[in-house]
Amino acid sequence: VSLPLDSDNDLVSVGGAQAKARGTVAHVSGRVLDSAGKPLANARVEIWQCDWQGIYLHPRDGGQNRRDTGFQGFGATTTDGAGNYRFRTIKPVAYAGRTPHIHFKVMAGNRELTTQMYVAGEPGNERDFLYRNLGSAAPLVTVALAPAPQVEAEAVAGRFDIVLA
Repeated sequence: VSLPLDSDNDLVSVGGAQAKARGTVAHVSGRVLDSAGKPLANARVEIWQCDWQGIYLHPRDGGQNRRDTGFQGFGATTTDGAGNYRFRTIKPVAYAGRTPHIHFKVMAGNRELTTQMYVAGEPGNERDFLYRNLGSAAPLVTVALAPAPQVEAEAVAGRFDIVLA
């Protein structure tokens, strides 16, 4: 309904909050490209996802009294000159009826794309109604999240490149 005051690209640390987000830290990065493979500089990339308990930062999500206030829930960044972006968030979790995913919205000029990033190897992928309907396009939005101790202790990382037609 309204964006949080803290809406940077680090969803694990919320300004003014004592505690950090619960869950496994995940570093998600990639590039935003046009359909010819050219990097898009200054594209706005937004993500939103539920916390470690499957609760969204939204007043219509019934679990607001249990929501992890150390998790930002929404973040935004702008791509650099080479089209790169990055987020520090948590590894997405499943919730009723859905497999783990992160929502993405990318805007550059008059082009806009809303999509979801799914996690490779999740048992719920094949049961998720949206993922299942992707068919042969599913690999384009499925990312392996691998241990990344070189980035942050006990964190995972994955790369999600996005083509904005």
